[in-house]
Amino acid sequence: MIRQRQPPPSAMEARNRAFQFLKPPCVQLSQAALRLMGGTGSTSAVTNALQHVSTALSTVGTDPNILDAKLADYVFFPLSHVLKQLEKLPVRAKELTLECILALLQTAWKADMPPELGCQLLILLSFLADPGPGKPLTSSEELQALTFTCMDAVFTALSSSPKSRAALTASPNLPHLGKSVSVLLDGAVDGVSPAIQLAALSALHSFATAVLDPEALALSFLPGIMSALTKILTQAANARRSIRVLASALDVLTVLLPTVLSEAATANLPEKATATRLDRAWLRATSAQVNLALGNVVKLRQHDRDTVRSALSRLCLTIIQQCRASLSASIPMVLETLVTLAATDTDTQRALSDLLGADYTLAEILRELLRGWIVALPRVMQSTDDASRHRRIHQLELAHRLLSAQAVDLTPVDGVLAANLRDSVVNAIHLGKGAGGVVEYPDTGPGIMDVSTSDAVTFAPVLAPRPAQVATLDELSHFLTHLSAADTGLAVTRELIPSLPISAGEAQLASFWLSLTILRKSCESALAVTDMLALDAGSDDRADLLEQMYSFSLGVLTAPSDELEGLDWRLQALSLETLALQASQQGQAFRAELIDALYPVLHIMGAPHPALRAHAVSTLNILARSCGYASAAELVIGNVDYLVNAVGLRLNMFDLTPQAPRVLLMMVRLAGPGVVRYLGDVVESVFAALEAFHGYKGLVEGLFGALRGIVEVGVREPALAITEGGEGAQDQEGGSKQEGGPASMAVVAERFWAIRQRREEREARVENVGPFPQRPWKEEKEQDAMDTDDRDLNDINNDDDEATSPPPPTPDDVETPPPAPLTFDILLRIASLTQHYLPSSSAPLRTSLLSLLTTALPALAKHENTLLPAIHTLWPVVLARLDDGEAYVVAGAMDVVGLMCVHAGDFMRSRIEESWGFMKSCVLKRTRIGVPGAGASTTVTTSSGYTSTPTALLTASFTTLLTRIARYVPVSDMLFDDIVDLLAPTLSHNPDARAALEARNADAVWLAERQFAIYREKEKALLGSRLESGAGSGGAVVSSGYPQRKALGKQGLRFVGVV
Repeated sequence: MIRQRQPPPSAMEARNRAFQFLKPPCVQLSQAALRLMGGTGSTSAVTNALQHVSTALSTVGTDPNILDAKLADYVFFPLSHVLKQLEKLPVRAKELTLECILALLQTAWKADMPPELGCQLLILLSFLADPGPGKPLTSSEELQALTFTCMDAVFTALSSSPKSRAALTASPNLPHLGKSVSVLLDGAVDGVSPAIQLAALSALHSFATAVLDPEALALSFLPGIMSALTKILTQAANARRSIRVLASALDVLTVLLPTVLSEAATANLPEKATATRLDRAWLRATSAQVNLALGNVVKLRQHDRDTVRSALSRLCLTIIQQCRASLSASIPMVLETLVTLAATDTDTQRALSDLLGADYTLAEILRELLRGWIVALPRVMQSTDDASRHRRIHQLELAHRLLSAQAVDLTPVDGVLAANLRDSVVNAIHLGKGAGGVVEYPDTGPGIMDVSTSDAVTFAPVLAPRPAQVATLDELSHFLTHLSAADTGLAVTRELIPSLPISAGEAQLASFWLSLTILRKSCESALAVTDMLALDAGSDDRADLLEQMYSFSLGVLTAPSDELEGLDWRLQALSLETLALQASQQGQAFRAELIDALYPVLHIMGAPHPALRAHAVSTLNILARSCGYASAAELVIGNVDYLVNAVGLRLNMFDLTPQAPRVLLMMVRLAGPGVVRYLGDVVESVFAALEAFHGYKGLVEGLFGALRGIVEVGVREPALAITEGGEGAQDQEGGSKQEGGPASMAVVAERFWAIRQRREEREARVENVGPFPQRPWKEEKEQDAMDTDDRDLNDINNDDDEATSPPPPTPDDVETPPPAPLTFDILLRIASLTQHYLPSSSAPLRTSLLSLLTTALPALAKHENTLLPAIHTLWPVVLARLDDGEAYVVAGAMDVVGLMCVHAGDFMRSRIEESWGFMKSCVLKRTRIGVPGAGASTTVTTSSGYTSTPTALLTASFTTLLTRIARYVPVSDMLFDDIVDLLAPTLSHNPDARAALEARNADAVWLAERQFAIYREKEKALLGSRLESGAGSGGAVVSSGYPQRKALGKQGLRFVGVV
C-alpha cells in the first residue's frame, strides 16, 4: 500500500490554525440549522451564522493551499443542513450559502472534486436557478448570477481529471446535465441583466471545455446551444446585447464547434451509422444548419467595437484551421469576414496572410471572392449606405494586396477590373433622382483680380461635390494607390485610355479620373521613382500612357468655342490636372510645350465657374514651378511673345469667341504693367475687331473688358503711377488759379528784368551789323523802336490772366516726350476710342467705358500736351452722358468731368462755363435738388427721410464735381456764386467742399451759410403754419419745389443747393 505524502510541518500547522479558526462559526451554523430544522430556531440566526462562516472562509481562502479536502468536508457538513431546508431561508441566506460553496469550489475542490458531489451540486444549483413549472422563483439578480457562477466553478472542477469528465457524460447523469445546460441557456438568452447573461455564458464555456465526448455534445447539446447562441448573436433592435455578452457567446462557439466538427472528430465518420449514431448524413445535415447559423453570426463583422470583432476573428480563424472540411460551405463566408476584420486588425491580417501562404486552395477561394466583389462593386456603389461602400473597397484593397504578396495569378481579376471600376465611379458621382438636382460648387478659387497673388498648387476634388461622395472617392483613391504600385494599375490605365475619345458623359469622366489617378499615384510612389531611375519597361509604359493622356487633354482644352460651350467643366478640370502632371514629370523640358499649353490655361483662368478657375490657377503655378520660373507672372512674361502672337492671330482672323479677350485679360493681370508696352499690335487688332463688329453688343463688351484690364494694369507703370497727393498734383498749393487778382511785386520785377534783357540783346545786334547791309539802317532802327514800344507796352500793361500765367516756354519744354511712351500711347489710344462707343445702347458698356476713362485720365495727365487734345476730343460725348437715362452712367460721367477739371484746370474754364446750364439742369431734373429737407426724387416729403440709391449716388457725384470745379477751374464770379449756393447746405458736414470754396472767397462762403440759415428758419415757419391749417383734413404735406420758395421771399431763390 502506497502511503500518501504528508505535507510539510509548516503546512500542517497552517491547516490546524485554519481548522481552529473555522470551527466556531461552523459549529454555530450547525446548531442554528438543526434548531431551525427542529422548529425551535429562526432564519435570522442561520443567516448570521452563514455570514460568520463566509467571513471565515474569505479570511482562510487568501492562501488557496491551506484549504484541503478534509477541511472542505468539515465546512460542508453544516452547509448540508442548510441546503436541506434552503426553501425556508430568505434570499440573503441563500446568497451566503452559495458564497460559501463557491469558496470551497475555487480552493479545496478546484483540482480534486468527487464526481458524485459535483453532479449533486449541479442538480441543486439547477433547481435553485429554475425551481420548475408552477413554483415561484424567489430569487434576486445577484442570486441568479451567483448560481451560474457556482455552476461554472463545478464544470471547471470536473474538467480537472479524465474520470470526472467521463462521469459528467455518463448515462445516469445526462438528464441532469441536460437540465443544467437548459437552465444556463435560458439565463444566457433571457437573463434580466448582463451580469446574469455573462455568468451563464461563462458556465456554458466551462461546460464545452469539460465535455470531450463529441457524440454526446453533437446529439444532446449542439442543436440547442447553437440555436440559443445564434439568438444571442443576432442583432435585434429590441434586444441589444452588451459587448461582453456578444464576445462571450462567440467564445463559446469557438470552443464548441471544433469539439464536434473538427477534422479529428469527423475524419473517420462512416457513411452510415453502425456502432455510433454519427455518420456522414448527420455531418451534412449538421453542417448545413451550422452554415445557416454562421450566416447570421458573421454579420457582427460590421460591429464597431474591437472586443466583438476580435472574438469573431478568433471564431473564423478556428473554423478555417480546424473545421475546413466539415464546414466547407461556410469557408467563403468566413474568409470574407476575415478580410473585413483584417482591414482594421493587424493581428487578424497577419494570421490570414499565414493561412493563405500555407494553403493555395484558400488563396484560390479568396481570388474568386475578389472577382465577385469587383463585379458587384457597381451595384454596391448605388447603395445609400456609405459604410457598405467603404467596407467593400477596403475588402478589395486588402484581398488584392494579400493575393499579390502570395504571387497568386490575378489574371481573372484584372480582366474585369477596369470596366467595373469605371462603372463604380460613374455610380459614385451620379447625382441620382433624389439627390436634389444641381449642386452648387463652393467658390474655392481666387477671383479674376486675385490670380496674380495666389500660390495654390493643389487641386480640389471635382467629381464629388458632396462629403459622402468625397469620402467614397478617397477610398477608391487608396485602392488605386495600391494598384499603381503593381502592373495591374498600368493594365487598367492601358485599357481605359483608348475609350476616352469615343466615350461621353460620366463614363468619360470616370475613365479619365481613374487613369489620371493611377498615373499620378504611380509617379508619386517610391517604386515609380526607382523604375524611372532604372529606365525599365514599366517606366516607358508609364511615360507613354501619360503622353497619350496629355495629348487628349490638350485637345479638350484647345477645342473650338462651340464645342467648349457644351463641354462638362469637370472634363476641363481633369485636363488641367493632366497638364500639371506632365509638367511636373518633364520639368524644364516642358518649356517647349508651353507654346500649346499656356494659352488654354490662361483662357480658363477667366472661366465663370469658380472651381474651374481655381484649377487653372493651380495649374499655372505648377507649370511655373516645374519649368523653373519663380512665379506665374515670370512665366507669362517669359512667354509673352507667342502669347501676344496667339491673341493677335485670333483677333486678326476675327474670331468672335471670348477666348482671345479673356486670355489677353489674364495675361495682363498676371504679367503686370511690364507687358503692356508689347501690346500695341494686339490693341490695333482689338480696334479692328471693334470697327468690324461694333453692332455685336456682347462682343464689344468683352473686347472693352480686355481693354479696360489693359488700362488698369498700364496705369501702374512706375512712370505713369499717380503721385502721392492725388488731386493736388495740378495745384500743389491746394488753391486754384483764380482770375481778377493783381500781379505780385515778384512778377512785376521778373517782367522788367525780361524787358531789360531783350533790350540789351537788340542793342548788341545793332552794334554788330555786318559790312554788307541789305536795307538802310534807318528803316531797321525805326522797326526796332516800334517793336520795342509794343513789347514794353504789353509787358507793363498786361491783363490779369497774363500776370498769373507761367513764363514763356523754353525750347526744351516744347517737344518733351510723354513718360513710358509705348504704354502711354496705348492708354491714350484706348481712351480716345471710347468716344465712339459712349453713345452705345448698352448701359453696362457705357458704365464700363466711363470707369475706363476714370482710370486712364490720371495717367494721361503726366503729359499735358497729350491730355488736353484728348479732353477736347472726349468732352462732347462725356458731357452728353450727363443726360443719360441711367443714374449710374450719369454719376460716372460726373466723375470723369471732375477728373478733367482736376488735371486740365484752366483748359476746362470755357467748357464748364458754356455747359453750366446744361449740367445743372440735368442734375436738378433727376434729383429735384433744391428742396431743403427733401432727399428723394419725389415731391412728397415723408417723415422717414428715405432717399433712393440713384438719388443719393447722383447727389454725391454732383457734390464732388462742384468741389473739383471750385478748386481747380478759375470760373467766373457768377458761376462761383452759383456753386456756393448749391453747396451751401452741405458745408456743415463737408469740410472738403468748404476748404475748396474758402480758398477763393471765404466771405462769400460765410454769407451763403448765413442766408441759408435764415431761409431754413422761414421755411420751417411756413411749413408749421401749413400743418396747422391742414390738420383737420389729415392730408400729407406736399413740397411744391420752386413756387414754394418764391413765397418765402427773394432770399429763398438763392438756395437750390445739395441737401
